[in-house]
Amino acid sequence: MVHAKLSNKLTNERLYKEKGVNDRHNYTMTLERPEITQAKINAANFSETKYRESWHTLRAQGYKLTMQDIPFQAAKTSMDLASNVQYKHNHLLDKGKHIGARSILDDPRMLHCMQMGRLTSEQGYRKDALSNSGQYHLNPDMINLVTAKNAQALASDQDYKKRLHAYTVLPDDMKVQWAKKAYNLQSEVRQQGEERRWEGGRGEWRKLYKSDLNFMKGVAWDGVGAPQMVSAKKAGELTSDKKYRQLPDSLKFTQVADSPDIVHAKNSYLQCSEKAYKASGDEMRSAGYDLKLDAIPFQTAKASRNIASD
Repeated sequence: MVHAKLSNKLTNERLYKEKGVNDRHNYTMTLERPEITQAKINAANFSETKYRESWHTLRAQGYKLTMQDIPFQAAKTSMDLASNVQYKHNHLLDKGKHIGARSILDDPRMLHCMQMGRLTSEQGYRKDALSNSGQYHLNPDMINLVTAKNAQALASDQDYKKRLHAYTVLPDDMKVQWAKKAYNLQSEVRQQGEERRWEGGRGEWRKLYKSDLNFMKGVAWDGVGAPQMVSAKKAGELTSDKKYRQLPDSLKFTQVADSPDIVHAKNSYLQCSEKAYKASGDEMRSAGYDLKLDAIPFQTAKASRNIASD
C-alpha cells in the first residue's frame, strides 16, 4: 500500500505541476531592469495621449500676439508696397515744384528718357550696325599678317641689298694717321708691314713690324730668378728619374743566413738546378757499374730463355 501511494504521487500530473504553478503566480520583477524601462519608453512613444499632451497644455495656456510681432510687421510692409497711394505719394509731393531746365541735358530725367528712346529705337540700332558693318579690325601681330610681311620682304629687292654708308676721310686726320701706324706695326705682310722711306737720296724698304720695340735691342737680361727659369728647374726636378726613385744599392741591408726566406730560396734553387739534378747520374757513370752473374736481370733472362726453349 505504501508503495502504491508513493507511485501514485510520482505519477500524479497535478502534484507534479503544482509547484511550478505556485512559483508562476508568486514571481517578483525588478522595476529597474532594462527591459521594463525600454517597454515604458516604447509605450510612451506609441501613446496618442502623450503625443497630444503638449498641444493640449499649450492650448490651455492661451496665445499672446502683440503688434510688434514679425507677422504684423510683414503685413504692414506688404500693404505699403501694394498701396497705390504710397506709390504715388512722392510724385504728388514733387508735383508743381519742378524748375524749368535750359536744355534736355540739364534735366537728368529728360536725358534718361532720351537715352532710353535711343536704345529702344530700331532705326538708331540699325544705323550703328550699318556704319560698323564696313569696318574690320585686324591685330598687327597676327600670324598670317606677320608671315605675309616676311614673305613680301624676302620677295622684294628693296631690303635685299643695303648700300654702305658713304663718308669722306681726310688724309691728314690724326685718327687716320694713328690707325695707319698701328696697322703697319701689327702687319706681318711685306707690302703692308713695310714702309718706303727715302734716306740719303735713295729709296729703301724698312720693315716696321714691331719696330716700336727696337729700343730694347742690346739690353742685357739676367735670367736668375726669372719665372721661366724657375719653372724649368722645377719641371726638371719633377721629371728627373734620379730624384724620383731611390736606387737599391744606396740602401743599407744586412742579410741573415738562416732566415726562412734564404733557406727556401736555396732549396728552390737546388730543386730547379739541372746540374744538381744530373749530379748523381754523373757520379754513378764515372764510378762504373758492377753487374754480377747472380743479379736479378741475369736470372730473369735465364728463366725467360728456359721457358721459351723447346
